[in-house]
Amino acid sequence: MPVPDSRLPFVGRLDELMLLKRFYGHGWHRGAGFLLLYGRKGVGKTRLLQQFLQKEAVTDYFYWQAPPVDGVTQLREFSHALLHYDLAQTDPPSPDFTFFSWREALDYLAQIAQRSPVTKLFILEGFTELCHQSEGLSSYFQHAWDHRLKEIVNLRLIITGSHVSTMIREVLAYSAPLYFRANANLHLKPLPYTALLNIFPDRSVEERMAINAITGGVPAYLSYFAQTPDLPTAVERLCFAPDSPFLADMDTLFNERLEEPVLCRAILEALSDGPAAPESLSHRVGIPYDDLPHHLYFLRLLKLIEDNRSVHDSIASMRIRHTLAEPALYFYYQHLMPALNQPSPRETAAAAWASLNEALGQTPFRALCREWIWAAVIMQKIDILPQKVGAYWGTGKAAIADGTHYELYENNLLGERHIRYGGYGGIAYHHISDTYVALFSHFIACGVWEAVYILDGLLKNKSVLQPDTVHGDTQGQSEAVFGLAHLLGIKLMPRMRNWNKVSMYRPGRDVTFEHIDAWFSRYVNWQLIEDHWQDLMQVVLSIHIGKLLPSWLLQKLNTDSPKNKLYLAFRELGRVIRTMFLLEFVSDTQLRREVRAATTKIESYNDFSQWITFGGDGILKSRDPVENEKVIKYKDLIANAIMLQNVVDMTDVLHDMAQEGYAVTADVVATFSPYLREHIKRFGEYVIDLETIPPPLEPDKPFLTPEETGMKETVVQ
Repeated sequence: MPVPDSRLPFVGRLDELMLLKRFYGHGWHRGAGFLLLYGRKGVGKTRLLQQFLQKEAVTDYFYWQAPPVDGVTQLREFSHALLHYDLAQTDPPSPDFTFFSWREALDYLAQIAQRSPVTKLFILEGFTELCHQSEGLSSYFQHAWDHRLKEIVNLRLIITGSHVSTMIREVLAYSAPLYFRANANLHLKPLPYTALLNIFPDRSVEERMAINAITGGVPAYLSYFAQTPDLPTAVERLCFAPDSPFLADMDTLFNERLEEPVLCRAILEALSDGPAAPESLSHRVGIPYDDLPHHLYFLRLLKLIEDNRSVHDSIASMRIRHTLAEPALYFYYQHLMPALNQPSPRETAAAAWASLNEALGQTPFRALCREWIWAAVIMQKIDILPQKVGAYWGTGKAAIADGTHYELYENNLLGERHIRYGGYGGIAYHHISDTYVALFSHFIACGVWEAVYILDGLLKNKSVLQPDTVHGDTQGQSEAVFGLAHLLGIKLMPRMRNWNKVSMYRPGRDVTFEHIDAWFSRYVNWQLIEDHWQDLMQVVLSIHIGKLLPSWLLQKLNTDSPKNKLYLAFRELGRVIRTMFLLEFVSDTQLRREVRAATTKIESYNDFSQWITFGGDGILKSRDPVENEKVIKYKDLIANAIMLQNVVDMTDVLHDMAQEGYAVTADVVATFSPYLREHIKRFGEYVIDLETIPPPLEPDKPFLTPEETGMKETVVQ
């Protein structure tokens, strides 16, 4: 195995070394061990493996790194390496020897492991390079693993790769041939700033900050600063020397088979100006808002951007914002690119260095502050309690859905006579956050099962709150909806009437339970789910990219016909998920309270919103469904505006009370609701004043009594 550059000391990586040790010692409970090690080029994968082998004194291992040549040559060199490693081969292979295919080569690898009584470790570096040169290679690995390798108890297989998108496509994605084969997964990230304290103990704090801002903790970049005392000269060598990796890495960032790489570059360059919400980012890049999520999704997969949220912004601008995930990208776009017009590489490096030094107090300093504060909190070295604005009324991760009846005039396109409400009209189907904020509303017909639309509201929601849990009532659930919600990454937690009479499903025909066996009347048809798994995932992917709405699908699937195999598969999966939810529901008192409290919030909102709609006896007069939905959405906007003012007024009062010595605790605040209406003059005079500027919002205004919490209160960005 090649020894990496030893001029850079090996620091950190304790968790990674421990994971490798456990993997080598135990493998997997069913047999062989298969570990996937991936991360960007230069992050230190080879150095980590070399350190592990040295620390654990592993001497019997096979190591092969894929060379940057064509697929035929790669297979021939791999074949030679295997035969040289095999102790049963006494004669060297002929120079032109090669296995017929990768399947045959992997079969020979299995034979070597089976003949050995001790643990056999095989390390294949550059798996993504192999996939680029040999189409279908991952399918060969899948066949070898499923039919031979996984049964060899003493086998340990490690594959590494630097192209994240290739790893996703060939190994990590559901459609990948090697999906779910690796039983250990290690995404190696760059070194944190604290590692630089050991690498550069003689540098000043400012110099270490600058080095971290340039390299982002990538060891391959850090080595240039370890070799060169003069930092501007180190920047010149890193960026412009013939063997330097920096500019080459920037040029190959999008050699990942992405759609529209030029647009992806434009998004990264726009984010180098600072964090941006999707709406702002669409203006910076100059593309429609609806075209942006698809590209942001892939950039997040590649670990080039990440989602962040500032809790110091005003409530109006508090939203998920995208930021660059690598400091090296900030350096490239903000400091190096503007200096490339200099006449020489030395002058370019000097100009970039000077520009960076002026900006150390901005993005680099904020990133280090966040790293330091969270590390200190985890290690309990500082007595602060990081909080987020609005956390007293919920986390923002849950939504509640329910419908309320609105009367309509006769002969309406959506109007029906509702058997439950006993009147003619339609249903305003609301989604609100667990922080009470109205997120999204539909206007639907009375005869539609409300669960059909329960997922649409979350997927169409473009607000800063993006819940991953949804509550509802009996109308907001069904077996098929449970299955679809699970595949979409949404946890469905409804309050169901007569839940104790719902059919429960055993995992197998012969499975019995000691105390609750009478509750399980049926068993799961796992074969049905497996046979149609690919169809289920294709549907989910279509929904994710916006080609299909859950309501369209559920309306088509709302039939028990035995010919509708897709519906039967969704229903069968939903039976599994609903059974698991009900078991958790009956065994967890806190969960039952949470579900009950959530559905109480939506009932309060329905009452509050209908209280607002007082004109015309609450009847929606238009016969156009589009106009009716506009009325519902405008009403939500008014409701949110009233709630915002209520929160501002309550914060001011609580702040004054805390200043006067009253004990104001989080438990007390959590019992309040923003749906106050007693102080509102619903039938009063409405004066539109465009001259008076309202006072600014103060979301960070303190109102809890510090003595009651026992900790200093702060907000961490």
